[in-house]
Amino acid sequence: MFNFTGDTKRRNINLGSKTRTSKRDLLAKAERERIRRAEERRDNSAALLIQRNIRKQLAIRYFFQNEYPDFSKNLMNDTPDRDIHLFPVFGKQLLNFIPLEQLKRLLNKYRSHYSNYPCRLINDKSLYLLVAHCQPDILEECLGLINFKELRDGFLLSTALLNLMKDNREFDFLSNDYIYTFFKTLRDQSSSYVLATTIPIIFSVQLDTRFESKSVDTLMILFASLKLLPDIDEMMPQSELQTIFLHLCYLHTVEDLDMEYIEEKIFQLLQYYRDLDDTNIHYFQGLRVSELFESSFTLKLINEVVSGHVPLSALILSLQICGSQKVRYENELLVLYLGNKELCTKTFDSLFQNTTKFGVMEPGMDSLRLSIELLKFHLLLTNDSELFRVQATIAIPTIRKFSILLKDFIFDSLWQRPLSDRDTTIDKAIDLLKNIYVRDSRIHFCSGKEDTKFWTIDDDIFKRTTIYKLLDEFNSVYKKDVQFDNHYSDLTQVISEERKDAKSQLMEQMISNWSNRNIPEKLIKKFEILMRVPFFIHFNDRIEIFYMLINIDRQDLGIDSTNRNMVMMNAFLPQGGSNKWTATISRDNILGDAMSAYDNKGEAFKSGLQVQFINEFGPEEGIDGGGVTKEFLTSVANEGFKDSKYDLFMANEQYQLYPKPTRDPQKLEQLSFLGKIVGKCLYEHILIDIDFAPFFLKKLLNYSNSFKSTFDDLATLDSTLYSSLTKLARVTDPETVESMDLRLEITDPDDPNKTIELVSGGSSIKVLPRTLLKYIFLIAKYKLDSSLYSAVTAFHNGLSIMIPPIWLEMFNPEELEMLISGGKKDINIEELKQNTEYGGYEPTDKTITFFWEILKEMTSEERCDLLKFVTSVPKAPLQGFKTLDPKFGIRNAGNDITRLPTASTCVNLLKLPDYRDKETLREKLLYSIHSGARFDLS
Repeated sequence: MFNFTGDTKRRNINLGSKTRTSKRDLLAKAERERIRRAEERRDNSAALLIQRNIRKQLAIRYFFQNEYPDFSKNLMNDTPDRDIHLFPVFGKQLLNFIPLEQLKRLLNKYRSHYSNYPCRLINDKSLYLLVAHCQPDILEECLGLINFKELRDGFLLSTALLNLMKDNREFDFLSNDYIYTFFKTLRDQSSSYVLATTIPIIFSVQLDTRFESKSVDTLMILFASLKLLPDIDEMMPQSELQTIFLHLCYLHTVEDLDMEYIEEKIFQLLQYYRDLDDTNIHYFQGLRVSELFESSFTLKLINEVVSGHVPLSALILSLQICGSQKVRYENELLVLYLGNKELCTKTFDSLFQNTTKFGVMEPGMDSLRLSIELLKFHLLLTNDSELFRVQATIAIPTIRKFSILLKDFIFDSLWQRPLSDRDTTIDKAIDLLKNIYVRDSRIHFCSGKEDTKFWTIDDDIFKRTTIYKLLDEFNSVYKKDVQFDNHYSDLTQVISEERKDAKSQLMEQMISNWSNRNIPEKLIKKFEILMRVPFFIHFNDRIEIFYMLINIDRQDLGIDSTNRNMVMMNAFLPQGGSNKWTATISRDNILGDAMSAYDNKGEAFKSGLQVQFINEFGPEEGIDGGGVTKEFLTSVANEGFKDSKYDLFMANEQYQLYPKPTRDPQKLEQLSFLGKIVGKCLYEHILIDIDFAPFFLKKLLNYSNSFKSTFDDLATLDSTLYSSLTKLARVTDPETVESMDLRLEITDPDDPNKTIELVSGGSSIKVLPRTLLKYIFLIAKYKLDSSLYSAVTAFHNGLSIMIPPIWLEMFNPEELEMLISGGKKDINIEELKQNTEYGGYEPTDKTITFFWEILKEMTSEERCDLLKFVTSVPKAPLQGFKTLDPKFGIRNAGNDITRLPTASTCVNLLKLPDYRDKETLREKLLYSIHSGARFDLS
């Protein structure tokens, strides 16, 4: 803008920035407008609907207030043409306007009319009313209106009944005659569709904690009495079948019902019900199903299975439910199963028919599961002689064939399949195969005495796979996690769950760790097989693994190593840094002196020993040729295990040793030290002449299960008692059991006038036919486990300080016996001859020639006596005489033929005079062997 002063001011003029509206904007604006108008219309419609309903409700209320002001009288003075349509029109809404009693009067007034209504309107109105007002006080009126000819839908009826059971826990359906009449009429009028809809829904609803309610029970009984139990088909979900099964189990306990009808339904259900596992087994705990498995029903079930009407899975289901109930009926069931030879034959035949070279097919898995249970119990109750009887329920050829199948099944699962693809049966299969293997190692019904490869796996890749590094790593971690006390003093010690499961938990942890580190899968799988089924690997290979673990342990501890880490070993080695512990041991008190010198050393006892023996004449002279430890250990073992003055061990009928039951602290300490001695012998590859009872050896290998034994172990503790109990287990006559007047108690072995209760209050609990097996197993448990627990635990505690349990668990009892005391009870003369060293003799000298000839002419017992005379052990080393250290030696003891042959067992040396006459040599040698001459006759 200009002015006359000449000054100019700038002026901003906004000319506008309006742009043309796009088509998209127009469409969006139109859409928003349409939405706004629609929302307005909806709000208006909703307001109008609310207004109409309010006006309708006010009108209805006004109608009832004016037309029916006196509710104490009948509606409309019984004029039918004015109130007959009230219920068809209003239905359950009538409760909003008139009292319940007035509504009931209305329904009763027109019952005959409503019950013949020509459509389903009244049926629906009455059932909706029952659902809305789910109380027994209107049940009869509602059901009385039902027109059975027009009843098409059972869902409303089932909903009403379920709500009634839920809200009225104590309602008794049986006491209501009208309900009985209603369902009877429903059945008689052949309303099969309604029943097929209603009854299964009621039966299959999972009622959880309401299962015990009276209303549920009485309704189930009502259905059973009217024979309205649901038909079962394969399309039903397993969860529904489970609940129906629970109801059927309960009905089976109710008197005055048709048991044949109920059992028929149960058999029908068992054809399809099989999905009982850990996820739903808790539903059975505490419920009333145990009566279902009494002998009468079980025998019928067995017959149904044998005839093919019910699958084998039904018997597996029975065993599972018994386990979930903890009613201890499993043994009773298995006795009945095994009592039917036809069932056993059918089970194993079905399994073999469904097995190919690729494994067990799916149809054979039920047979496999049942076969495992049958054979497990058969082995449990059958002694060695009965096992070979021709009329045995499960014949030896069947057991052998099944063992091969089970071995292949387990190997395929562990070696070929991934962990996620393993069948849940694998754990039970492994447990059974272990039992068969242990039993076979004793009586050879599968492998044969000379067939040492029956149990091993003949797979090239498996045999070539080496796992030493994994074993070393696992062993290092295991030794850190599981520590054993140096002294055993806690008489009430109970192996904790954490300690008991240490092996399996650590194994899972290490396998997971190795998998994450991409360790080759085959290495991990072979390690697992060694831990779980070690006998798949040949005994000789496991011995190598055992000695390899010892060598690794020696290196870790710096024993016999020229490159010791002295910083770490100062606390371990004897004072002064020497690698041997020194001690003076009296021949008159070997065990006591040995304990005083070495019992407090703990793991340091693995180090070398330097012993000076003293007898009545003073210190003994001897040559330290590397056998001092052997002389000491064998002497301690002979005194501790065999000397009656210590009273630590007992012998069974086969003169095999086991710890004497005791809780005396001093004796427990001695047992613990003897366990260390056995462990030290194993550690040093030294054999001792001790014959342990198989059941005791098995306990030592059963640390992971608290040293628990099985019933058949009683045979090697007390064969007479075992035979008596197995005969007692076969008593089936109830009157015979009653006449025995047995109680849950046992006579104290130390005091015949005293009894020991097997359970609390057992002296007053009479043994019944159904508790006979429980009584038998309680006796075995007391004899094998309870009475021996402290002694076995003490011995094992000492043994484990020297040898970790996982090392020994690679072996069975027979193999452990061989590790401890040697191989066969005879010797291989040629092998001994090839591994003999001579001093002052040549192999061709007459005396040496005669010696080997005489050795061949001796009996096996005499040869073993000679070996014991020279080496202190009557058996050959496990891996042959080539491993005997020091070597077997024969030294020339001079030309004085009046002298006897003598021996230095510490160096395995026979000092043999040069007799040059065969008969003189024979006479002198046999005399020395039987007299036990050693240093004192030299």
